[in-house]
Amino acid sequence: MDLDIIIAKANELIAEKDFVCKQENATKLIDEFNTVFPKENLKVRLNLDNYVIGNGDTFSQWCEYKTSKVAQIGGTPGIAKMYHVWSKKELFEKGIFHIRKGLHIKDISRAQAMRIFESVKENILRIVNFAITEQFEQIDEIQMFYPIFRMKIAYLYFPNKFTSIMSSRDIKKACNIFGVSFKDRYPVYSNAFLFQKIGEIDFFKNWTGYMIGSLFYSKLSNFIDVSDNDRFLLDEDTSDTLSELESSKEEIEFVEKIANIRKRNQVISKELKKLYNNRCQISGYDLTFKKENGEYYSELHHIIPLGENGSDSFANAIVVSPLIHRMLHYANVSPIDLSQINREILELRFKINNKDYVIKWHKKHFETIERSIED
Repeated sequence: MDLDIIIAKANELIAEKDFVCKQENATKLIDEFNTVFPKENLKVRLNLDNYVIGNGDTFSQWCEYKTSKVAQIGGTPGIAKMYHVWSKKELFEKGIFHIRKGLHIKDISRAQAMRIFESVKENILRIVNFAITEQFEQIDEIQMFYPIFRMKIAYLYFPNKFTSIMSSRDIKKACNIFGVSFKDRYPVYSNAFLFQKIGEIDFFKNWTGYMIGSLFYSKLSNFIDVSDNDRFLLDEDTSDTLSELESSKEEIEFVEKIANIRKRNQVISKELKKLYNNRCQISGYDLTFKKENGEYYSELHHIIPLGENGSDSFANAIVVSPLIHRMLHYANVSPIDLSQINREILELRFKINNKDYVIKWHKKHFETIERSIED
């Protein structure tokens, strides 16, 4: 979209008589949220009772309702599921909570909810810490919450690093309007990158994230459309896309497809990691770490991404360290042709950023590749 048109629309927004007042109110709301749930003391301040949606003035209610004028995350199907654990007021008093279990809801006791909440709090703290260190992609990797909820947490604590655009689809639209690259499955990163790039434009260098969001929703959002078929295609680290879906037969079928892909991925991931003892097929144990249980941490990578019609199979998957995984996704990687594997030593050479690397296969794993090539 032409920058002159964008700036003309921005001037229209600034000229509106309530524009300054709205900006001031947004700042006050964010400051109030940070007073109630200060990030510096969040580890101590946040607990199950002041988190769940059904119990008064809670973290979840602040994110969804009390700061909706700043950035809206309501109105999505099954919205309570985005918080992972929640309750209703009448059930909260009886000690009954709910948890998201795949596409279903499971009732749990207070004792169970308290144990689960420890992971919930840990992931909220991770979001805050990743935002502090500007590891925005790591926020996108957290699978416990809906993407839109992760976005809202990051924005409320760091409104100087993100726009107030919360929906992944809207972020993609805004990126297209401003000519900024959008990374599928990484909306938080893309939001931060969008904010940074807009700030590099002289006219917008002093604009807040709330002002940019206001400009998008009130003046620009109708200028470009993202096809209803333009979904966030899945790879091995699937984000929960329920927050991006509408209630229709086609959407339900799409969600069911996601669930089936996840189930298959879990089987493939478990079996291959066991076969390699979590050892990266490219870097060994050099670029990973040990978890609390003493096991090495590893990830599964699809050589041909599922979003590019790669097969969801053992033949198309390899076990890698987290750093190698990110490199395979975002660095300059030469084509990996499985038919060119050296069958004597079960190795394949390729390049990342013009540096030589080698993928090594276990014999049992390679047999699945041979069968796929023959088929």
